[in-house]
Amino acid sequence: MSSVSSFVSLKSMSVQGATKGAINQLTKYLACEWAKDNIRSNAVAPWYIKTSMVEQVLSNKAYEEEVVRPPIIHTYIPEPRFDAWANQVKYHP
Repeated sequence: MSSVSSFVSLKSMSVQGATKGAINQLTKYLACEWAKDNIRSNAVAPWYIKTSMVEQVLSNKAYEEEVVRPPIIHTYIPEPRFDAWANQVKYHP
């Protein structure tokens, strides 16, 4: 799973952004390598997923102002939509 942090720069997120950017690039390379076998490679890149850890981070007003700066400010709630996505990620021999 990638993240919007691989596309949007925020303070104190360099490691997160770099690792998620690496996931994006690996996904592209795997797609090229596996195409001959008709295997697709995809990565999803959500913004914030509403968890107790994220709620704690976003309760910091200074950090919240930094996060609201980018155009994508929605917090994702991992319920039905995540299940729908997870059902699409299956092993196909």
